[in-house]
Amino acid sequence: ILKKEFPQDKKYYLSGLPAIEYFFTAFMQQDLRTFLPLIFVIILLSLYIAFRNLKKLISSLSVVLITLVWTMAFLYLCGFSINNVTTVIPPIILAYCLSDSIHIIVEISRRAYKGKIGARNDEIAGVFGELLKPCFLTSITTVAGFFSLIISRVPAVRELGLITGAGVSFAFIITFTFLPAAIKSIRLSPEQPGAAESVRGLEKFLKGVGIFIQKHKVFIIALTTFITIVSVWGLSRIKTETSVLEYFKKDSSLYQATIFIERHLSGVHFLNVSLRAGERDYFKDPKVLRKIEGLEEFLKTFPEVDKTISVGDYLKEINKSFHNEDSAYYVIPDSRKTVEQFLLLYGAGDLRDFVNEEWDWTTLRIRLNEHTTSGLKKVIHRIQVYLNENFKDIKEKSVLGQTVLEVEANEAVTRGQTQSLSLAFIVIFGIMFMVFRSFSLGLISIIPNLLPLLMNFGIMGFSGIRLNSATSMISAIGIGIIVDNTIHFLNTCLDKFKETRDYFAAINDTLVIKGRSMLFTSFILFFGFGVVSFSNFVPTEYFGILSALLMVSALLADIILLPTLIAFFKPK
Repeated sequence: ILKKEFPQDKKYYLSGLPAIEYFFTAFMQQDLRTFLPLIFVIILLSLYIAFRNLKKLISSLSVVLITLVWTMAFLYLCGFSINNVTTVIPPIILAYCLSDSIHIIVEISRRAYKGKIGARNDEIAGVFGELLKPCFLTSITTVAGFFSLIISRVPAVRELGLITGAGVSFAFIITFTFLPAAIKSIRLSPEQPGAAESVRGLEKFLKGVGIFIQKHKVFIIALTTFITIVSVWGLSRIKTETSVLEYFKKDSSLYQATIFIERHLSGVHFLNVSLRAGERDYFKDPKVLRKIEGLEEFLKTFPEVDKTISVGDYLKEINKSFHNEDSAYYVIPDSRKTVEQFLLLYGAGDLRDFVNEEWDWTTLRIRLNEHTTSGLKKVIHRIQVYLNENFKDIKEKSVLGQTVLEVEANEAVTRGQTQSLSLAFIVIFGIMFMVFRSFSLGLISIIPNLLPLLMNFGIMGFSGIRLNSATSMISAIGIGIIVDNTIHFLNTCLDKFKETRDYFAAINDTLVIKGRSMLFTSFILFFGFGVVSFSNFVPTEYFGILSALLMVSALLADIILLPTLIAFFKPK
């Protein structure tokens, strides 16, 4: 309408809650249109690089497509819709659900390349049988990480946890039902010459990693200690804060319009002070109206407050109008009778937004230029303290509005993510302690998963990235994903140690056997989360960047730190 009716040589600015809601919807749709094509291209390229084989690519890609369809159908059946949080579900599912497929196909290809497996069904079934346990464990721990979000008080976060956890479950089921049939029907061919050459190069690199670990155990542990200390320092600098305006990039029209309006007019955030006396005509009393006027004067001392409007302001305008616009009469009428006469003369229709018909319930509207939840929380607290001290005779007094909900949601997110991370940590590592039946091995497995999380928090603290509704989910989600490589490594390393009874031999064999799969899955997860960094929403952009970095640091921890700890402490 504005584009059509507004003069083209003039500039208009559109902001406020309805505009924010509109841009949320528009940007979410744009994000989905960006995420899905990009992640599909990345998956295709990654699978081609990993396999150099069309049949292997098609079989893995089929798992991806079926899982995505099942997951989005489940979202629809649950009655949920896509929002600024759940927009990350498709890229996460698309990136993660390849993990088990890659481990299986890489292992089949490795054995075929070594001449240890043919095309017989029982040989292929043997690979699926061997990998069933670690893949089941990785799926269970990842589901635990996502399901830990269900305890959040924020509906969108709960939906993300439920749907993505279900998607991971679907991926496991499809991988171990559909994929064996697909491999059997298409008869995977041996490695192509180019692929075989890359396999040899990768194995040489991984053997080099094993030699480096053997020679530099103490250095690696010392470096890990230093990184941990620096990360904890960065963690102490993190600020927990959410700003609706800062969801949008500074070059967006909404951001610029909001800043312009607040600079030249007034803030776009609103608070409402609700006062309910329970006594008819209570707010016609000039003494009570002057107390509300006192509250307004108090609020005007806040730098965050641009404007206040109350029933008293309307009555002052009427009083001034009644006395020929004399500014000296811009005051509260001096008697209840005068108030009633003004209402009879001018009518009370314009006051219905501020007082009810019985005049026992009124609201005061406040316009704010503050956007951060910490700043808004301070304003709300000061208002509540003032109300409790100066309106003791009022039965119900409260501060209400969308702004209050934002502050409460931010606190709920912070508390919820702390609880979610704790729950995920206990469940995931409880499972690992039980499965590997070794207290020392369980403790060692915690370190390469805890360090990447600490590094992520350290990066946030030093770079000024705030802990908000998007970035706070990284830990609970991340710990469920990054533990997967740890499980695969430990499972194979234990088997090899039983064969060789030599820690370094077991580590070197494990790096060669599992290193390729670990590199490829981490590579895909890195770019899968990296796609999310193209979001129009700033917190979601940070979620993508930090999650992608988490995948890299977790990979380094699993192929360097984890074997170092095993070699150094020699767990039984």
